[in-house]
Amino acid sequence: MYFRLERPHPAGDRQTMHLTGDVDLAVADRLRFALTTTLTSAHPSELIVDLSAVTFLDCAGVTALLDGRRAAAENAKRYEVVNAAGCVHRVLRLTGALPHLTYAPAVIDRRLRTSTEQLSLSR
Repeated sequence: MYFRLERPHPAGDRQTMHLTGDVDLAVADRLRFALTTTLTSAHPSELIVDLSAVTFLDCAGVTALLDGRRAAAENAKRYEVVNAAGCVHRVLRLTGALPHLTYAPAVIDRRLRTSTEQLSLSR
């Protein structure tokens, strides 16, 4: 497996990690380390993991991707795994991991909260 990080703009707050090749037991620890290191740093606030060039994914790879999601949640970062196709998509779907590979921290709009509080007080 090879991976590279791409940040569209030097000051941008989104990074894309492109994975290539097999994501299996032999490389899962490296992937987990790369994901958690990226997600625990100050930037980015959003990490997109692109699987379009991944040819094989096993349960260790799935676990590493889910560990990335956990690190994103713990650090209030947006995390999304995209472009899974073929057998990679099938593995994510069959393991039940697919719906869990997107995380967006909850953002509360102060204006909405204030208007809701006012509404409940007026009753």
